Amino acid sequence: MSTDSSHWQWTLGNVNFNVVQGDLFKIHVDAIVNSEQTDFNLAWYQSTISGRIRREFGVEVQPQLMEQTQGETMPVGTVLETSGGRYRVIFHAGFHHPQSWLCDTEDENGTEHLSVIRGCVRQILNRSLELNLKSVAFPLIGCGNFGLSDALLASEFFSELFQFSNDAKEPLDVWLTVYQPELMQSVVQAGVQTWLESLPSTSSWDPLRLSIPYLDQFEQQVVRSNHTQWAAWMAVRYA
Repeated sequence: MSTDSSHWQWTLGNVNFNVVQGDLFKIHVDAIVNSEQTDFNLAWYQSTISGRIRREFGVEVQPQLMEQTQGETMPVGTVLETSGGRYRVIFHAGFHHPQSWLCDTEDENGTEHLSVIRGCVRQILNRSLELNLKSVAFPLIGCGNFGLSDALLASEFFSELFQFSNDAKEPLDVWLTVYQPELMQSVVQAGVQTWLESLPSTSSWDPLRLSIPYLDQFEQQVVRSNHTQWAAWMAVRYA
């Protein structure tokens, strides 16, 4: 593992995994992933990934999507592929219907949507190997206007990537881009915690009891890890 405050990197078997704070479109990769609705009409809002694809590559991309959908709304979990600009492939992950928004459901944590996104992630990772891609970059799918929790999405993403790395027979660079700097810590912490919880429990956290009130309070309220090095790192970083 290597890290600085804006770029974390792990090697998982044949997978080189990067979590980076920055712009998806500035990562030099073979493919990027677009968070999309199941009608696959590129958005007009240029603040979104879909909208930026429309602005930069829409003349090329939108006709390819229309040819594949024939104007129909596709099932949730559908992933379409197009070419686009400098990318060999743009993957379009249709994880919700146009009329379906998180604020309109009783599923406050977006559990159903997270499950669909996780399936899309696995489809894209498998397809990347089939197409002999060397690298693919994801955004935090669903965590923009749709409103999913970045921490919950990170937990699902890290978990699915960990499983994929056990099966990957060829090298693949995978990037998860975090546009907003303030989300980096919660994304990395939630993701790594998910990995650690999947490992066999070998020891438990023995509180440091440093007699420094705010650190001791942090331990009591936040540190809940069976991995002593990770728990210690959380406390030291907080300090």
